[in-house]
Amino acid sequence: MTSEKFPSKKNQRLPPQKNGHKIFIVGIESITAVNNLDNLINKGPIDGVFVGPNDFQHQWVFLMN
Repeated sequence: MTSEKFPSKKNQRLPPQKNGHKIFIVGIESITAVNNLDNLINKGPIDGVFVGPNDFQHQWVFLMN
């Protein structure tokens, strides 16, 4: 323990900055989500979209049969 005040001046600056380095990426894992992509994107601040084709590949095969 040091005689420095707690929290230190360095740590006092962290809370306002802590979310500044984060991003929000939406993961699309179903055909329903693909069909509603516009609605999902317009709900709030989204930095990116990841469409995982392997996550819902079995749904596509089922629909094609």
